[in-house]
Amino acid sequence: TEPNPALRPVDSYSVFFPRDPIALTPQGKVQLKRGLGFVPESPDGFLHQIPVTASEDVWLDVEVGYNFLLSHVEMDIVRADGNRVGPAEVVARSEQVFINERLNPINTRQMLRTYLSAGTYTIRVADDLWRDMFEGQTVRYLPFNYEVTM
Repeated sequence: TEPNPALRPVDSYSVFFPRDPIALTPQGKVQLKRGLGFVPESPDGFLHQIPVTASEDVWLDVEVGYNFLLSHVEMDIVRADGNRVGPAEVVARSEQVFINERLNPINTRQMLRTYLSAGTYTIRVADDLWRDMFEGQTVRYLPFNYEVTM
């Protein structure tokens, strides 16, 4: 039996998460989704940036699932001028722990929901990895999934 290709490790977080700019046009909704994937750990964690351009005001909903025993995800949104979209502007930010079945490798979800005015933004996803958690293991793969809806 051929193994499930979704469960094969990817080369890096930059291959797993969206790389191309996300553009919202008046034609409608954009949804990017990726199910369970395994990403090799980076020695110092990672910071991945997803460019977003909205041609009109838009609702943005970003979710990243991960395993809180292995890593810790943080997210924010930055405007083109470099300023962060502040807490007062974010409608909902939360972290849900102990989601899914007990044997599911994804047990936590980080969520960010907000309205954005037309403009250019960057969604930043970071993982401040717990280094050397597994003694003697040279490469370890971290489970992630994501969904971006505009």
